[in-house]
Amino acid sequence: MTILGYSENKDRIIQYDFNLKEKTDDDVVLKSKKWISKVFLSELSEDGFWKAKNDTCGRGGVMEKSKISYNQKEEIFEGELEIISCDLAFSADWQIYKNNEHEFELRYPLDWKYLEANRADYLGFEYKIVSFSKNVPAQDYPFTIVRRLSEKNVTGKMFKEGSLILDIDTWGLGNPEEYSISQQMISTFKFVK
Repeated sequence: MTILGYSENKDRIIQYDFNLKEKTDDDVVLKSKKWISKVFLSELSEDGFWKAKNDTCGRGGVMEKSKISYNQKEEIFEGELEIISCDLAFSADWQIYKNNEHEFELRYPLDWKYLEANRADYLGFEYKIVSFSKNVPAQDYPFTIVRRLSEKNVTGKMFKEGSLILDIDTWGLGNPEEYSISQQMISTFKFVK
C-alpha cells in the first residue's frame, strides 16, 4: 500500500516512506520502503500502531506481520516487519499428526480434530482414511487423506513414495479460511521413517 499526503514541512504532496526494522528467519535489516501490504486495513490500536498480518503461505508465499506507527515530526511511518517462512509461521504452535503405518506426518492447528477410520468403496474394497476438521461431525470431515491403489483414483493432491500413494482431498472446505489452513497443512506433509 502506497501512502500519499500533504506535507506541512515541504508544503506539497509527498509519497510517505516506511522506515522498517525488517526481521527474517535469520537476519534483521533496517529498510526504507515506499509501500507495505495490508497495514492500514486494521484500525489504529490504543498504543498508536497499525498491526497487520499478510498470510500468503497457502499460495507458496510467506507470512508477514507488521506493526507500524506514524512519526508526525519526521513525516514518515516507522515500525517492524517480520517475514516468517511458512514452515515457521504456523507450525510452532500446531500439533503434529504422525501415521506410523504409512510413515508420514503433517501439522494441524490446535483447535482442529482428526479422525482415523476404515471405509469401503462401492466395490467393497476397504481402505483407511485420516480426516481433519475444525467444527464438523466426524463423519463429515472435509480434509481427508486416503490410501489409494493407483494414481488413476486420485482426486486431490497426491503424495507418492514407492508403491504408497496418498491422496489429500479438501472437497468439503467451504470457507476461504479453512481452505487456506488446509493448504498450510499440506505444505507441512512429509514422509518419515
